[in-house]
Amino acid sequence: MPTSKEKEYFIALWDNLTKNQKIALKIILLSGGENIYSDEYVPEMIKAPSLQTAIKNLIKKDITEKNIYYFQDPFFEFWLKKNIFL
Repeated sequence: MPTSKEKEYFIALWDNLTKNQKIALKIILLSGGENIYSDEYVPEMIKAPSLQTAIKNLIKKDITEKNIYYFQDPFFEFWLKKNIFL
């Protein structure tokens, strides 16, 4: 369970993400990090080039890993599931 300081950090982190980065995180959560470019998500939720750019930037921010697509911080994943993507 995230601490109150972690929750504050996650809120700030979330607020500073772009719309496409937020969609990319939702896709990672929904897909379990697998087949994120499948027709189920692309182009319904986001176009492939935009998803690719969003993922690239999430990797730079150390939110997810390259080619694996899981959350670096499991507490952030938990927080997103509980607070953003209910």
